[in-house]
Amino acid sequence: ATYIRIIEKLKDAQITPILLSLPPIDAQRYFDFFTCNLSTEGNRNIIEWLNGSIQTIKKGHDLYNDAVKSIACSTKTKLIDITQVLGIGQDYLCMDGIHPTSVAHSKIAEQINLALS
Repeated sequence: ATYIRIIEKLKDAQITPILLSLPPIDAQRYFDFFTCNLSTEGNRNIIEWLNGSIQTIKKGHDLYNDAVKSIACSTKTKLIDITQVLGIGQDYLCMDGIHPTSVAHSKIAEQINLALS
């Protein structure tokens, strides 16, 4: 609801919002990165918190990304879908499995430039 209110306020102010989908993530690499200094028990506790699956991280990410796409559609707001452009290429994610690499940033910039031209 907050996201939609922000879009409406921007449009009311004659500002054209453009939404950007999320870059893909690698749930296993992300989990390994943020748990690298934890004990085996600590890792097990986090996996339990994730309902027994590291893929819960990706599922949450995907739900948020789907919400962004749905909001773009329902508010008739332009969406730049970088998720599809980047796919799951390993060259596009840093060691932490979540942040885009410089190669990915270049592809994202290309998509933004294409959408704005």
